[in-house]
Amino acid sequence: MVVLPQRDGSISGHSRLPQEMEPTLLRIISTVLQRRRQRRPLEYVVQKLQQMIDAAFGTQAERTPQRPSDAFMERERVLTARAERIQALRKRRLDDDGSNQLPSVFVFEVVRHRGHWRTLHRNKYSTPFPDQAAAVLAAKELARKKRDQGHDVEVRLVRTDGQVVVQPVDEEEAG
Repeated sequence: MVVLPQRDGSISGHSRLPQEMEPTLLRIISTVLQRRRQRRPLEYVVQKLQQMIDAAFGTQAERTPQRPSDAFMERERVLTARAERIQALRKRRLDDDGSNQLPSVFVFEVVRHRGHWRTLHRNKYSTPFPDQAAAVLAAKELARKKRDQGHDVEVRLVRTDGQVVVQPVDEEEAG
């Protein structure tokens, strides 16, 4: 701890001083004040003061490290278990042969959601369409693009009465 004298003669940084050390401390402070008058760099003065304090008061006893609390140990155990589970999931995902990465069929559903017709693909809703026919046309267009990339596709219309009607992707399939 660094002890610095104040302008009024008081000492900051130390709360308990033995009375027999006061003369030694006053001598140290007067030395520091004399060195300040000599315009020495502050770092030098602080370093010298620290050396003098260490010489006068000796070294402090070593503190034994505090034992972690039971709550801390429990948190550490839970976090370690969670990290191990995540690592196991990552390893399992990397070891997977990749057969379940892409669905066998891409499904585009036209549904009524929040008062508008929207397409639903991979649990994500599209922007609203003005009517059901526009939503079906948009779903068919998305399905054609995926089919051109080599995927199997299906377009479904989920009517408001709950029935599901499979829609043809191409117009010639309808006829």
